[in-house]
Amino acid sequence: MKTTLYLVRHCESEGNSCRRSQAQFDGIVTRKGLRQADALAQRFADIPVTAVYSSDAYRSRMTAQPLADAKGLPVQLRTLLREYTIGIWEGMSIARSARQNPELYARWTATPYDHNIPGADQFSTVADRGCEAIQRLAKENPGGTVVAISHSCTINCTLTRLLGQPISYYGKVKSGDNTAVTKLEVDEEGNVEVIYINDDSHLSPELLRQNYTGRTPDTNFDFEYISFPQDDERFAAAVAQACEQLSDWNDAAEIRARVDESVAQHSTYAFFPVLLERVCGIVTVKRDPSLPADHGMLTGMFVPDDLRTRGYTEQAFGEAIDVLRRRGCRYLVVENKNDPHFQLLIGRFIFEPMPGSDTLMRMKLTVPGVEGPLYG
Repeated sequence: MKTTLYLVRHCESEGNSCRRSQAQFDGIVTRKGLRQADALAQRFADIPVTAVYSSDAYRSRMTAQPLADAKGLPVQLRTLLREYTIGIWEGMSIARSARQNPELYARWTATPYDHNIPGADQFSTVADRGCEAIQRLAKENPGGTVVAISHSCTINCTLTRLLGQPISYYGKVKSGDNTAVTKLEVDEEGNVEVIYINDDSHLSPELLRQNYTGRTPDTNFDFEYISFPQDDERFAAAVAQACEQLSDWNDAAEIRARVDESVAQHSTYAFFPVLLERVCGIVTVKRDPSLPADHGMLTGMFVPDDLRTRGYTEQAFGEAIDVLRRRGCRYLVVENKNDPHFQLLIGRFIFEPMPGSDTLMRMKLTVPGVEGPLYG
């Protein structure tokens, strides 16, 4: 009597969209991610699922919930399904990790299964944990059909082991898209057969991964905080480009005043997105005394036309989220206006109308149950 086990990667989350290291960092999910979770539930509509499991990460639980609801089952949490930890890089942008630790990052990209990142799990340990999870779930559900939501590295390490390969084979097991499904069968003796790997046929084209910028520092934004007078020249060049491309960025003095206001509140509240030493825009945030104390506002965002719809707006937004979180904000507020950046963000992320306002939208920056500081 065999147990069928479907191992599923979680839906799209903040880290996926914004290109940040989120291994065990518990970030939010995107609107696209929720749609992927619904598509996953529909995939299993005619399959008699008997149990639904998830890691305790929010992105995994949100992936599991629509399926569990459709089947009338609880979501059972298992820490063995957790992602590995990436140590000192948790929550950090990809390019920031690479620029701050070039030797560590070079080894990570060349041989991720043999990295030396302080505080990070070794892949062989992750493989051990993933295989143990499969054995336990099979024993708990003999002859059943189980869906377990986990994470890309954990799934790939586990598959490397199940395929009888050394951990160095890891890179040949390509990461699947968000909610990609791997099917396994486990017999009574615990022998595991891999039926198929990372199938994403339930996703419509718009729900598949798009504008993927990879893991290299030359294809991802780093961010440099604006400081005058040393940034006068770079600021002037960025403003000139913004004024050419956006109709409401037509007053250099107004833009400078906005940046000065942000920097006066905190040195991280105004920054340049940077790609290969090229300054690629300006982003400003602030704390507004008219808003609740745990709200921060995105007051300005410019990413050039050639990058805006290629995933880079989301990367710049990810840094805005990060700097506000680090200052204790639990909500990010934007003005719902006819601006290509804001319209893209409101369509991609989960915003709600700001209570008491006809023009503002807000997005929660923390997951349910998190009340204390997110960063140690």
